[in-house]
Amino acid sequence: MIGRLLRNVKVVALGHADIPIFSSDVESVIKPPLTNNEDKAGVNLHPFISGAPIQDATAWYWNYLDQSVKPAVAARSTNPIDIWITEIGWPILPATANVNTSIPSIVNL
Repeated sequence: MIGRLLRNVKVVALGHADIPIFSSDVESVIKPPLTNNEDKAGVNLHPFISGAPIQDATAWYWNYLDQSVKPAVAARSTNPIDIWITEIGWPILPATANVNTSIPSIVNL
């Protein structure tokens, strides 16, 4: 369904090749067949949701991007596309909304 929607958007965008067509979602969705119909892959990566402690968040981000997201986008891909990180962050509230060792706080932001 989303592939058909993206193809329809491309038809509407004819004559505007300079405007990339892509979606943005969590990494588990950004893979073929969806990415076979996109100009770019927009990915939301959240170390907090993974449960990583703040001191490991940067390493988690780069490892997950390289070991999970990039291979998923490339697998069964009919055309190589760039990956754009479209959302990342760390919550500050509520302080009791821990995910494993991920703790929301201004200090951890």
